[in-house]
Amino acid sequence: MTTLNIVSNDQTTFGEAFGLDGIDVSLTDLADFGQGTNVEKNENFVFEKDVVKQILFALKEGINILMWGDAGAGKTDMVEQISCRLNRPAFIISLGEESSMRQLIGGFTMAGGDSPWKDGALLEAIRTPYATIGLDEINMAMPGVVAMLNHLLQKKEIIIPETGEVVPCAEGVSFMATSNTNMGIDESGLFEGSQNQNAATRSRFAGLHIKYLKEEDELRLINLAYPGLDEAIPPVNGKSFPELTVQLANALRASMREGGLSLPFSVRQIHLFTKSSLAFQDAQMAFKFAYWNLLDSVERQTAGDIFKTVFNVTVAD
Repeated sequence: MTTLNIVSNDQTTFGEAFGLDGIDVSLTDLADFGQGTNVEKNENFVFEKDVVKQILFALKEGINILMWGDAGAGKTDMVEQISCRLNRPAFIISLGEESSMRQLIGGFTMAGGDSPWKDGALLEAIRTPYATIGLDEINMAMPGVVAMLNHLLQKKEIIIPETGEVVPCAEGVSFMATSNTNMGIDESGLFEGSQNQNAATRSRFAGLHIKYLKEEDELRLINLAYPGLDEAIPPVNGKSFPELTVQLANALRASMREGGLSLPFSVRQIHLFTKSSLAFQDAQMAFKFAYWNLLDSVERQTAGDIFKTVFNVTVAD
């Protein structure tokens, strides 16, 4: 059985919970707490105030929210880390082209000659009070499957076809979907398999466009996660390693937006590149390990040129 932890209490302020200075409003005035969370708190997670405000409002009002935007910008982590600070359990339901309602709801199983019912991941989640249910990569699911979720999103209940049983969501259950697109057409062409969900489904959500963190916030993320980094890796041309890393990330992302690269240099890549640089004491090797070797030959040339511009080091094949 999963142990549930209490992370926040009645005295916890918005600022304390989300690492935002100068905001002393009690968190309990802004959102309903659960009875405990199954999520480990990431002390180094960096939140943006306006994003958190909108999510807390949606949770308080029972509004389904779609967080869409840059790949690897931390959308799924956001679902978990906000749930954690509200003492809520989080259930991440991964969706894809092969997802079916049978997998999500469950079905009858064979056990010793009997055929007991076994809940699927989604049905188990909605039975849990104050659960935050993350419908992860909802744009990748087939439209017919997502359309069958409309009743759940609207009425907060699931009807089991085999039995006719109506299973209502437990008290406080909330839905947060994540997607690389706004569930419409993938105009970028970067997300193979992304589906165009219908208007009836999209209208059941409020939308929140999640972008990569601002430069100062990404610097804070690196410095929080890797204290002592400046002492371990010396500056280059007067710039610290975190500053160079953020400059590199933004240059690679700009190239991707222009069609020169197909792989984003996401928050995940920032962490992997930084940890690898510390381990190898070689930024070029770390860059190849964390990003460059995942590209095709043409993209490697583009990324290598960008890396040399930032770090003044040639990436050797």
